[in-house]
Amino acid sequence: MPAEQFLAIPGALNLRDLGGYSTTTGQRIKAQKLLRSGSLVDLKQTAAEQLADKYGVQTIIDFRSASEIERYPDTIPTEARYYNLSVLPFSDHASWLEKVKRRFQAPEDPMLIMYRRMLLDSHANDTYRRFLEFLLMNEDPEQALLFHCTAGKDRTGIAAMIVEGLLGVPEETIYADYLLTNKAMEWISQTSSGSQLVNQMNGQKAEPAYYQAAHNVIQKEFGTWANYAQKQLDFTSGDLSDLKKIYLTDK
Repeated sequence: MPAEQFLAIPGALNLRDLGGYSTTTGQRIKAQKLLRSGSLVDLKQTAAEQLADKYGVQTIIDFRSASEIERYPDTIPTEARYYNLSVLPFSDHASWLEKVKRRFQAPEDPMLIMYRRMLLDSHANDTYRRFLEFLLMNEDPEQALLFHCTAGKDRTGIAAMIVEGLLGVPEETIYADYLLTNKAMEWISQTSSGSQLVNQMNGQKAEPAYYQAAHNVIQKEFGTWANYAQKQLDFTSGDLSDLKKIYLTDK
């Protein structure tokens, strides 16, 4: 996995360019079109402007909740458009039968449940549907879209899986990209930023089991990411074709 996926912006947390990833058709994701990161709270304004000036960021999608944003507000480029698309809280509740079954089962890691629900919950689906709509509006070849949550691992991780899967990035690359968050946290832990948020993030890893939970939902219930997007997110074959035109290159 190339180290150049990481972008050097002072104060940025887990900031990466998805550009350069190859697809199963031999194409690549265009550079400086799709960026992912953690919170932008530790950016100075001059560093935030670098996102726009150096990498073309004109649209920022924030998957965090209102309370997270209030506590850790983003520092954004002056001319960038900012949108809050909160993934949480979930809106669907377990049925009575599911609750009874859980009483007789061994307790499960809540994060495994969360990863599955991010792909199936009605509210989360609406959020990721709107995320894809913004991706389809990012047609200017000189402009990039950045999406993030707090650590850039869970909610952002699922968003990255969806878009990479739809663009035809091989599963092993999607998996490796997910685990790159651990490299980011390893680097951060070697420095003393004094940031309460960064210190909090250092203890939270991207776990293979969490990725597998999401992967199993797609494989067992939908078969492919395209089928998932069509059935859960109302994403059409025409949308998929447009997405590939915007973000893939033969070069």
